[in-house]
Amino acid sequence: MTMKPTAVEYLSCILFRVAKTHWAVDVAAVQRVHEQLTIHAVPGTQSWFLGLAQLDGELLPVTDLGAWVNQTPCAGAILHLHARLGPCGLRVDEVLGTQTLAPISAALDAATSVMPGAQAQMVQHNGLDFRQVDLSALVQSPAFIAVREASTA
Repeated sequence: MTMKPTAVEYLSCILFRVAKTHWAVDVAAVQRVHEQLTIHAVPGTQSWFLGLAQLDGELLPVTDLGAWVNQTPCAGAILHLHARLGPCGLRVDEVLGTQTLAPISAALDAATSVMPGAQAQMVQHNGLDFRQVDLSALVQSPAFIAVREASTA
C-alpha cells in the first residue's frame, strides 16, 4: 500500500517583530500598515490599550502588541486589521515584509505562552522561527476586548 504525501498548506503572511520575537499573520487579516498615526489616549483603559486613532472619519482602537504579549511596549508601525475582523490596530516594533511560508509543526505546545487569547503554529523563514497567529481569535478574546482598567475600589 502506498501512502499519498500530505499536501502542505502554504501561508501568505505578513512578518513582523515584537521585541525579540518574530511573528507572522495571514496577509488577508491586515488591511493596511501605518507608519505613523496620531493616537488619542482614552482615560481609564488598560496600559496595553494605546487609544483611538481617526482614519477616514472612523475610529480605530489601537493596542500595543508588545505590552499585550510581554509588557514591553512597541515603538513601530501599526497593523490595521481587515474590517471583517472588526476595527483594530496593532502596534508592533518592525514590519519585516510579506512571505509565503509552510508550517513546520501543527501547533505550538499548549503550555507554551504564545499570546493571550490566540493560538499559533510555527513557521520558518531564513532560519528564523515565526509564530503564526490567528488574529480573528485574538480580537474576539474576552481579555483582549476588556480594555477598561480594572477598578481598585
